[in-house]
Amino acid sequence: MTERPMTLDAIVVAYHSGGVLDSALRALHAFAPDCRVIVVDNSPDDPSAADAVAALAGAERIAEPANVGFAAAVNDGLAHSSADVVLLANPDIHSLSGSLEEIARIFASDPRAAAVTVRLVDERGRLQHCRRRITPLDLFGLAVGTARLPARLRRALTPALLDWDHAEERLVDQATGALLFLRRAAVAEIGAFDARYFMYWEETDWLERARKAGWHLVFTPRVGAVHAVGGSSTAGTPTSNWLLLVESTYIYARKHFGLPTVLALRLVWAAGDLVRLLIGLRAPRAHRAELRDRLRVHLALARR
Repeated sequence: MTERPMTLDAIVVAYHSGGVLDSALRALHAFAPDCRVIVVDNSPDDPSAADAVAALAGAERIAEPANVGFAAAVNDGLAHSSADVVLLANPDIHSLSGSLEEIARIFASDPRAAAVTVRLVDERGRLQHCRRRITPLDLFGLAVGTARLPARLRRALTPALLDWDHAEERLVDQATGALLFLRRAAVAEIGAFDARYFMYWEETDWLERARKAGWHLVFTPRVGAVHAVGGSSTAGTPTSNWLLLVESTYIYARKHFGLPTVLALRLVWAAGDLVRLLIGLRAPRAHRAELRDRLRVHLALARR
C-alpha cells in the first residue's frame, strides 16, 4: 500500500513587510509549488500584504484587526491550516534550496520528530547557528551584556553551537523560528504557541515544551535558505522591539526556571540599566527615556 504524500501548509506572519514579502512568497512557491500559503497580516493599515497575496495564485490572507503579536498570529494560522506539516516562515526569507522530499523523509523516518530546522545564512553568507538548551546562565548573560567580556567567557555565555559547522544531519535543542517545519501531530499534543509572548522566545518556548514531552528537533543541511535578519518589520522601532525582548525573556524565565530565577534576573537587569541611566544623565533624551522604559519593564510597571 502506497503511503499518502505529506501535505504542507506555510504560515507567514506579516507586519509592514511589503518590501520583502513578495520575495518570500515566491521562494516558498518555488520550493513547494503545491504548498498552501497562509499570510497572517498583523498590519491592517498597510495594503502591501494583501497586494502580495493577490499576486500569488492560491495564497490566502488572514487579516488581523490589529497587531496581535507573532505568537497569536501563528496560532491563528495554525487554526486555519490543516496539512500534516506546517512551515513557519519569516517574510525576510528567500532563496530556498533543497527539496521538500528531504523534509518528508525526516518526518517519515523519525515519528518523534516534532520539528525540522534547516541551514540558514544571512545575506553575507554567515551561518545562523542552532543552539543548545537555554539555561538561566544564558539569560543572565543577556541581562548583563557580553560584548565587553573576554572572548572565551563570551562564548561560554552563548547557547549558539559555534563550534559545529552544521554540515551533517543531527538532533539539536533549539533553532530560530525563521524557517521551521512543525509536525501537526506534535502541535496537537504539545499545544500551540504561548500567546503571552508578543514577540521573541515563542519558538524557543514551544521547542523546549516539545523536548520535555519527548519530541525531537532535527537539523538538516540538505535544505537551506537566506534569512535577511532584520529585513522585515516585526513590532515597531528598535527600542520597542528591545522592550518586547525583555518582557518575553521574563515570561520564559518564570515559566521554565521558576520565580526565584526571574526575580534575580529582574534585579540584575534593573541594576545594570539603573547604572546606565545614572552615568548617562547627559545622554540624548531619547536614550534616557528608553532606559526609564526598560526600568519600568524590569520592575513590572506599566510603560507609558
